[in-house]
Amino acid sequence: MRWEPYFRRDSRNSDILKKTTSRGYFLERLEDFDASFFGISPLEAELMDPQQRIALEVTWEALEHAGISATSLAGSDTAVFIGVNSDDYSRLLLEDIPGVEAWMGIGTAFCGVPNRISYILDLHGPSTAVDAACASGLVAIHHGRQALLAGESKVAIVGGVNALTGPGLTRVLDKAGAVTPEGRCKSFDASANGYGRGEGASILVMKKLSDAMIDGDKILAVLKGSAVGQDGKTNGIMSPNQSVQEDVAKKALQVAGVSPLSVAFVEAHATSTPVGDPCEVAAIASIYGNGINRPKDQPCKIGSVKPNVGHLEAGAGSTSMIKAVLAIANSTFPPQANFQTPNPKMDWENNALEVVRDACPWVQDQKRAGVCSYGYGGTVAHAVIEQPPSFSLPQNEGLVSESGPYMLFLSTPQSQRFGELADQLASWVQETTVPLREIANTLGHHRSHHSHRCAIIADDREDAFNLLRLTGKETTDAWTVKGKVSAGGSKGAVWVFSGHGAQWNDMGKQLLEFEPLFYNAISTIDSIVRGVLEFSPLEALTSGNFDSTEQHQVLTFAIQIGLSAVLRARGARPGAIIGHSVGEIAASVVAG
Repeated sequence: MRWEPYFRRDSRNSDILKKTTSRGYFLERLEDFDASFFGISPLEAELMDPQQRIALEVTWEALEHAGISATSLAGSDTAVFIGVNSDDYSRLLLEDIPGVEAWMGIGTAFCGVPNRISYILDLHGPSTAVDAACASGLVAIHHGRQALLAGESKVAIVGGVNALTGPGLTRVLDKAGAVTPEGRCKSFDASANGYGRGEGASILVMKKLSDAMIDGDKILAVLKGSAVGQDGKTNGIMSPNQSVQEDVAKKALQVAGVSPLSVAFVEAHATSTPVGDPCEVAAIASIYGNGINRPKDQPCKIGSVKPNVGHLEAGAGSTSMIKAVLAIANSTFPPQANFQTPNPKMDWENNALEVVRDACPWVQDQKRAGVCSYGYGGTVAHAVIEQPPSFSLPQNEGLVSESGPYMLFLSTPQSQRFGELADQLASWVQETTVPLREIANTLGHHRSHHSHRCAIIADDREDAFNLLRLTGKETTDAWTVKGKVSAGGSKGAVWVFSGHGAQWNDMGKQLLEFEPLFYNAISTIDSIVRGVLEFSPLEALTSGNFDSTEQHQVLTFAIQIGLSAVLRARGARPGAIIGHSVGEIAASVVAG
C-alpha cells in the first residue's frame, strides 16, 4: 500500500490512516526513472518530485509519437505549459529540516515540472506551471493554443501530471466527501459516491494547423476553440456553478465558430460526485442537448475517461482531451466504464444526451467533440475539437524508397541498452503491419540520435528481424555497424563533388534499376537535357556507354544529384559541401 511508511511514524497517524481511503488508480512503479537517459545524476533524481520524472518521460514519448525528434527542438521557441498542483513530495522532503538539500527547491517546485522539460530539451519559449486544480490540464492546453496563435511559439508541449506520494490530500478529500472508499470512479451511474484518485501524466504536442500541414505531420485532431472562466461566488468555493459552465462552453463554441448541433460527443469532467455530476450533465444538456432542441432520437453522446484511469486531478483535463482526440482519430465513440444504471438525478428521458454503453462507429463526415474540465476552486474550462482536414503529405527528401535495402537506425545514451532496444524493435517489426520503409523513415528522421549508435541494413522484414535479434545478443555481422559519436564532434561529413574523369562504364546502372529516388532525380534531369543537348541521360546510364566528354560531364552532374537525393533519404546531412570543375555545379544545387 502507498501509505505504508506513514503508518510507522506514530500511533496517531496509524489510527487515522486506517480510516483513510487507500484505494485508487496508482502507478505500479512510481519510483522507476531512467535518470541517466536524461543526463540526471541519481542524487538529483531522488530529490526530484516524481511528477517531474513522469512528465519528462511522457513528454519524450509524446514527441516520438508526434514524429518530432526531441533534440531537433533545442534552441527553439517551443512552449511548455504543464498542469500540476500536488505538493505531496515537497512536504515529504522539506518537513525533514535536517535532511534538506540545495536541489530540493527546484526539485519539488511546481515550476520545476515545465522548467525541467525546457531545461533538459533546451527550449527557449514560455515555460509555465498551471495550477487551476482539476482544470489545470485543459487550461494548459488553452495557454498552448494562445501561445501558438500569438506567434510566441511554433510548437507547444502541454498537459498535466499527478502523483500521490502522501496521504494528506486524500484525508482532506475524505473529510470533504469527494472520494469513494472503493477507489473507483462511476461517472453517470446511480451508485456513484465519489471519485478514485489517479496518477500519471498526459502530454500533447501542438502546432498551428498550417505549420503542421507544411511539415507533413500526422494530425490527430484540430483544436478549434477553447475558453476558461471562473464560478465566482457560489454556495461554497468548491460548489459548481451550472450557468458559468454553460457560459464558458458557449464562448468556446463561439471561438471555434461552430454550431453545438455539429458536436456529436462531449467528454465530460464527471468525477462521480453526487453534486457535481448532475450539475454538469444539466449544463451539457443545455448547450448540446435539449437546450438547443436536439432531437431525442439523435442524442449527443457523452462519456468520461475517469473510470478508466482515475481522476488525475491536475492531469484530468489533458487526459480527457486525449480520449476525445482518440475517439475522433479512430472514428469510434468509446464505451463508458463502470456504468450500469443511469443516475436518476439526471433527466435522461428528456435531456437528449446518451452515455455510450458499447463502442460504436462514429460515421459523421465532420467529427466534432467538446471537452469539459473543472477545478474545485471554481475554474471552468471547455474546448472544442474536430477531425483534421484531408491533405496529401508533401513529397520531400525524407521519403525512403519503396524497395529495399532499408537502413534501420538505433541509438541509446548507454551502449549496454542496445540489447533491450534491439529486442523490443525486433518483436515489434515481426508483429506490426507497418511497412518496413516507414519504420526506417521514422527511425532515421523522426527520432533523436544518441551518442551510442547502430545501423542495420536489411533487405526485408524477416532480414530486419534476424539482424535485430543478433544485435540484441550483442553479436553483429557485415550488415550491422556500431559506434559512438563524441559529444560536440563533427556536424556532418564533407561532401565532395568530383569533376570530369571520375566516371566509368555502367556507373549508376544498378541504382537506376533498384533505387526509385535515384531514378526520379535522373528522370527530372533527363527531361531538361533531352530538349537542350538532344541525348537522354536515362538511356546513356541504362546502356552503360558514354560517348563524349559532353555526355560525361552531364552524367557526372546527374549522378551526383541522384546520389545526394539517396543519401539525404537515408538520413545523411553534409557538414560542408565543395565541388571541383563540373562538380561545382552539382555542389551548388545541393547546397541550395
